[in-house]
Amino acid sequence: MAETSVKKTNALVKKYRLYKYITLGVLVLFLLSGLILFQKDITLENLRHMVKNVNYITAGAGDGSTIMYDADTENVYTSFRGDLAVVNHGGMALYDRAGNAILTDSFNMTSPVSEAGEKFLIVYDLGGYNLKVYNSFSLLHEETYDYPIQSVSVNAAGYYCVATAQRSYHAAVVVYNDDFKEVFRWLSAEKFVTDCVLTDTEALFITTIRVEEGDLVGEVVELKVGRDEVVSSYELADEMPVDIAWTRRGVLYLTDSSLRFLKDGVEQNATTFSNRSLEKAVMGTSLCVAAQNELSVGVSVKLRLFDREGREIVSRDFSAQIQDLEVYENQVFILTYNHLYRLSADGAWSEFDIDGDYSALAILGQDTVALCSDAKAEIKVLS
Repeated sequence: MAETSVKKTNALVKKYRLYKYITLGVLVLFLLSGLILFQKDITLENLRHMVKNVNYITAGAGDGSTIMYDADTENVYTSFRGDLAVVNHGGMALYDRAGNAILTDSFNMTSPVSEAGEKFLIVYDLGGYNLKVYNSFSLLHEETYDYPIQSVSVNAAGYYCVATAQRSYHAAVVVYNDDFKEVFRWLSAEKFVTDCVLTDTEALFITTIRVEEGDLVGEVVELKVGRDEVVSSYELADEMPVDIAWTRRGVLYLTDSSLRFLKDGVEQNATTFSNRSLEKAVMGTSLCVAAQNELSVGVSVKLRLFDREGREIVSRDFSAQIQDLEVYENQVFILTYNHLYRLSADGAWSEFDIDGDYSALAILGQDTVALCSDAKAEIKVLS
């Protein structure tokens, strides 16, 4: 009996070893196949973010942790690949959710603005001449323009456009690839560019203004990178362009008194804001939120949510002073003094008490928010 038991044990050990080697072999083949098939996408930065995300899963998202930075009343906050970018006149710093500074850079900009894509973070001087491109590790590229920068947009692949001007032309929009090489340029001698958006499909939307017989005329021009001809255009008189957002079904065009959804240069839906009552508006790829205050004295705000085709889907009255608004996927976050609110596209409303005088929001990920003040940010994970 003992000999039979030993034989069975030895057989099980051999079987275990065989399964172990088979499993290891399959794992090695899987890894090699991944390296061969996706070698262009496997970068040091992607590996870093994979490790970072594993750490978040195992250690939690850092609810209640604090990020400390240099105090500045004019700090600009941006979420970049789940990290918090803090930008001011003297430079920028990128912090992970644990509060570690993973990238810092010094510069001198009068009106710094940050624009985050999936691949690059771009910091530029609005109305100035300098632009810098970063990933999560370092400064990758910088450029100085001869004319003021009016707007910048970066798509998921790392292509970006810069709205500026050049000699003999009031408007110039230059498109660069992810190697920072110019691939397209649009020029206009009669129009002034106010904004530009470069989509993931390399469509380029430009908003311009011009004066025609004493009237202000705004225009949305649609182009395709690499082609000179205009794909479509839309003109609107007596309204000042404010913002434009691409939604995969068309574009949302926001002016100082209306929101319009355009498809192939044709207006599909339109909402006007009475008495030019628009106080704040934020455009996203899935939602647009507008805050209207029609009182000349006091605060009585109406929050209005619009879907990606410019149709109003949710409306809610709001009586507190809004510090900041942010759109993330199908949710809107509203920051007031000592309170944070979340409004979803289906009308669901949540309220969260916060302890601190925060002036801005940065959405770091699903249900993870950075509450920002002049000298610090608190990470809050919403339930």
